[in-house]
Amino acid sequence: MTDLTQGMHRYEVYRYPYVEVRVPDKMPIHAQILGWNGDMIFISAPRELLDRYSYGQQYTQWVHKDQARRIRSTDSEWISPGDDTAWHEREDAKINYRPDPWTILAQHPHGHDVP
Repeated sequence: MTDLTQGMHRYEVYRYPYVEVRVPDKMPIHAQILGWNGDMIFISAPRELLDRYSYGQQYTQWVHKDQARRIRSTDSEWISPGDDTAWHEREDAKINYRPDPWTILAQHPHGHDVP
């Protein structure tokens, strides 16, 4: 397996875009993109959500960019407390896609179905 961290491009700290990641046979999850290498993106998401701003340990994973779709930070089921809110507001204004709230509400209240 290729080490994708070699040559990985990174976003600025606290300016990580939010994405909805679709994993076959599982509920979509909301994550942030930490970086990318070619067609692969490196995402981070909480293992367990306590509420919108409180979560436990995060996990990271490489996924193909076709599995993810940019979403507004305001539509994410969780928010990183350190986010650059002004940057996210500008980015959110560029995004038309809105995730299905019923899908998000149907997620397990104590965490994700980790891909």
